[in-house]
Amino acid sequence: MPIQKHVTRSGVNLLTNPTFAGGAQGWTLSGSPPPTYDGAVGRTTLGSIQYPYLLNNWNNLISGFVAVAPATQYTYACYMKVDALDTAPGHLTVYAVTYDSGFQIIDGWQQMGFMNSAPGIWEECAHVFITPDTCVYVQVAAGRLKASEDWHHGTEGEISSTFSLITGAGDATIWVDDMYLGTGYGFEQAPAQKVAFTGTKVTIDDLGNWQRHNGVSFEDFYPVAIHFDNILHNAGTFKAQGFNSVMAGVISSAQIGEYAGYGMYSFFNLAHYLVSFFSRYEFAVGGYPPGWEGTKLYLRDTMDEIVTDGNDAWLVGMYHDNENDWTQWDDIQVIADIVRAWGLFHFGGDHSPIYHLQGLNGTNRGFRNTGWPKNCLDTIGTYANASFEQTAGAGGNASGHFAMNNHQNQICPVTFIQINSSNNVRLPWYQGIIEGGKGMAYYADGFTYEGGEDVTVRPWWSTFPQLVTEITVTMKELIQQPHWTDWTVTTDRTATEISFGTRDLAANGYILMVNLKTFSINVTFTISGLAYSPSEVKNFFDDTTVATVTANQFTLSLPGISQTAGTMVVYFAHPVVTSGDTTAVIANESALTIVESTIDSIINVNIGYNDIYKRRRLQKIYWYHDANLDRSGTPMPVVTIAISSDNEVTTEREYFNVPNVQGWNSYEVWFDAVSSDYRLRIFDPTRPAIYTLSYGTFRVSDTAGVAGVL
Repeated sequence: MPIQKHVTRSGVNLLTNPTFAGGAQGWTLSGSPPPTYDGAVGRTTLGSIQYPYLLNNWNNLISGFVAVAPATQYTYACYMKVDALDTAPGHLTVYAVTYDSGFQIIDGWQQMGFMNSAPGIWEECAHVFITPDTCVYVQVAAGRLKASEDWHHGTEGEISSTFSLITGAGDATIWVDDMYLGTGYGFEQAPAQKVAFTGTKVTIDDLGNWQRHNGVSFEDFYPVAIHFDNILHNAGTFKAQGFNSVMAGVISSAQIGEYAGYGMYSFFNLAHYLVSFFSRYEFAVGGYPPGWEGTKLYLRDTMDEIVTDGNDAWLVGMYHDNENDWTQWDDIQVIADIVRAWGLFHFGGDHSPIYHLQGLNGTNRGFRNTGWPKNCLDTIGTYANASFEQTAGAGGNASGHFAMNNHQNQICPVTFIQINSSNNVRLPWYQGIIEGGKGMAYYADGFTYEGGEDVTVRPWWSTFPQLVTEITVTMKELIQQPHWTDWTVTTDRTATEISFGTRDLAANGYILMVNLKTFSINVTFTISGLAYSPSEVKNFFDDTTVATVTANQFTLSLPGISQTAGTMVVYFAHPVVTSGDTTAVIANESALTIVESTIDSIINVNIGYNDIYKRRRLQKIYWYHDANLDRSGTPMPVVTIAISSDNEVTTEREYFNVPNVQGWNSYEVWFDAVSSDYRLRIFDPTRPAIYTLSYGTFRVSDTAGVAGVL
């Protein structure tokens, strides 16, 4: 398992009296009653802010106005803990409100909610955000609201109502200390190693990559889900457009079976059995007793029916929107326990993961931990927002996935990129991928009681199939890689103009980028720490050269964001190696090894066995054969290219019979990797694979007709 990189804080702390040494000078304590200064409790030095449990009111800690730069990344953080004797978590929301030069609020919706993973410990709560283009000042806050408040209801506009959105949960007393506001995205505490999910139907690795069992074996599965109510359109409409699963509206075995008829998988909606919208405590359907006990019985029977009907093969997950009854901490665990007992009884273990959509990005560690303990969820996701068009999502922000992947003691793989009611899907989907997301869900089609929409009239609908192929097929292997690298890039553009991230694949460095503006921009990148010195920057999709690298810098033009443009994926080509022997005359089976050939990366070539070692993906290879004859002197019009995993000699995973003519030949090879190394062999299909290809001159290259390339 790869160890996630620690993205550390980089900016100086801009806050006054961040440790509350000797008091709360420079801060406003508000509410009824307000939080209080506690000189006996502190994280690094004595002094902190204490928040009592509130049933019907709110309290808050608010900074003064802090001068900031516009269009810039910032991290606002603090530490929280609840009393060691508490049996339920407290909920803290950290907030950043941005202002223009006239102290008018620009954005009061920059917030993130947090819980502790255990009582009695201090844990970092970090909120990352980007200041708007006209921002001059920021105020930050930390607080809690009355426990009965539904967290996303309220009005924005002025500071009193903005901060009154801050919510509390549970009966815990909360302490806050060691406040921080600085430029750049960063965390004082290292991220936790994520815990992979292993089910009988679905697995998720620690990076968030899904696999689904097809009845024979596990295969890669990139979920592309639609939230819909089956009223305006049926599941076949979405299957034809590239969606592969249904979320939110699935509450029965019959629905799973219906959607399976269209080839669509389902996420079973657990919120139906929690949220008061569905009259949780008045559930009296089909003879079940009213109240919570009846609801639990109904859930157990419904899940058993999924197995009885044979629909469990089309179930890929359990879905819970965590804005629904998120304060009902124990009830959510009860529902999770029912799901896990169902899996154990029918399948000998977990069947598929429990997924929580969390707009309150820092609460997940309160629902999956070893401290309380809680085991309510297996994977998480959040809303993908970006400056071009905010998606309608409670609590989302432009870097929610990045934050979720890096929060202290957050151990669940981050999967879903949630996009709500958007006129552009390309931008937020790429934004989420850059930050480590491994799946996508769109809300919504139908649901007229919430305003509703016909998703088929959205501007992105007609080009969506091409986007799905681009991301889930062409980019699949790149997306599966760790979302961090040891090398970095910086740009000359602001955080409101471009979003970008780095990847490593097949010993190559990649950059994924998205233009946050609707017009074209020129971007200059500066590379730092890359393990090799590239001379060219190539387009991932067509291998064309888009820029040259000089002194670790390059510039390219990035089109404005639209339905089909505004995103780009590039990689750094390795320099061509021109030293060493370039040909080999093979008259018998003696081995001759030539090293450092360039085929989309540095690889090894063993001509004696005609082997080419390559990590992960092969693109176009060339071979030169001057005689076009086999060892007996017979013309050989076809050769076999064979791929094997690891260092196998005689067992191949895939064979390709391709033409072989005198002179230069080429073939473009794409394959799915399941192991760290691959061997590619070119040989005579009429003879055993371990025999040499032929006699005569034989050359392997990454470019046809270029002398000295090996």
